[in-house]
Amino acid sequence: HAAKQSVKYSQLNFLIKIKEMKAKIAAGEDVYSNALLVGNAFYNASYFGNARSFYYNEVINEYGIGVSNEHANMLYGMENVQKYYNIAKKAAANNEEKAKMAYMLAKTQRNDFYYNKYFSTANYWGYPDGAVIQKWQGFVDLKTSYSDTKYYQDVIAECGYFRKYLGLQ
Repeated sequence: HAAKQSVKYSQLNFLIKIKEMKAKIAAGEDVYSNALLVGNAFYNASYFGNARSFYYNEVINEYGIGVSNEHANMLYGMENVQKYYNIAKKAAANNEEKAKMAYMLAKTQRNDFYYNKYFSTANYWGYPDGAVIQKWQGFVDLKTSYSDTKYYQDVIAECGYFRKYLGLQ
């Protein structure tokens, strides 16, 4: 989140850009790319993303590692992210794009797991009490359907969760 951004968005410009991309999706214009970008926007505005300015502020007032019950669904919830990633998945034109969507959906499935298993419980203190690597459908799809793609190799290089799922570490 602290990395230099090629495009700086104010909160209002961010929302305007999402509205523009949603209109393009509705019009059938470059659906894969626009749905991926809208999904990424919602992901990055969540607790799990990198656009912390959307909740590290005086309006939402969420600054720590936890999120209040009042904002839990908005900041932990992956429904909007999954909606747009699934739209992109349906519009994917090749296996590289489909592999990317399998991985992106696996990330949302992981986040749902963490929220439901740990963050939503009153007694969570930051220490998992069991296996945190699950057989998320996105990982299954990536391994079984897209192991011949370059993106599959990129995920292996990037994602320790996926390496553990594959038994590589």
